[in-house]
Amino acid sequence: MSFPIIKRRFAPWVLGTVFFLALGFSACVDQEFDEPPVGDLTEIEANTTIAQLTSRFTPGQDPVQITENVVIKGVVIADDKSGNFYKQIVVQDNTGGIVIRMNTTGLFGQFPIGKEVFVSCNGLYLADYNGLIQLNGSAADGIEELLISRHVFAGPGTQTITPKKVTIDQLNNSLMSTLIQLDGVQFKDGSAGVSYADAAKKLSKNLDITDCSGKTVVLRSSGFADFAAQLAPTQNGSLVAVYSVFGTTKQLYI
Repeated sequence: MSFPIIKRRFAPWVLGTVFFLALGFSACVDQEFDEPPVGDLTEIEANTTIAQLTSRFTPGQDPVQITENVVIKGVVIADDKSGNFYKQIVVQDNTGGIVIRMNTTGLFGQFPIGKEVFVSCNGLYLADYNGLIQLNGSAADGIEELLISRHVFAGPGTQTITPKKVTIDQLNNSLMSTLIQLDGVQFKDGSAGVSYADAAKKLSKNLDITDCSGKTVVLRSSGFADFAAQLAPTQNGSLVAVYSVFGTTKQLYI
């Protein structure tokens, strides 16, 4: 039995039964949060693609500081509103995606899903967390809150990113930190019908997604996510998520 695909603009969702869990995502500004000021966009434009930027770094090497004028432009495909991402946004252009770490919360107020952003990378660092390439403010930490407005600029527009339809065995590093869609998948026995994460103890959890050929991939959810206590569906359908890695483990995030 299949369940219907339901899509909402701008957000990486688990579709169908799973999808309603993520309704906390939106492109609204929440005035309860302090917002970093929008920088002057009159003199900034992208001169590098995200793929060109990430090609400068190989996971496992020491962090690399960017010391020249490098500017990327992308669209936010994941923010911190649901709690499944923390102190970071994920940005994608038509060549690839990257995690941008910032040392503050409520980032969705200024950089919601679907928002165009420019990132001035001069002075920032390329690093990785167990294979996942990230853009940091230092060798080991995110961009400090007071420096965000010098590096990350909310653009004037919003866009819808269409997820790339792939199969589980097609997931590879070129798709890292981008929006992907898996069709004809379901939660594996032992993962279906259980909570996405441990909401009481605030612990993350891995659930297994499988396709008809028996290939599997991990769906990882934070215990701080607002859908952590919800139960994974038992039906077959489509999944839209951000692709990530942890070492040699391929992971998906709602």
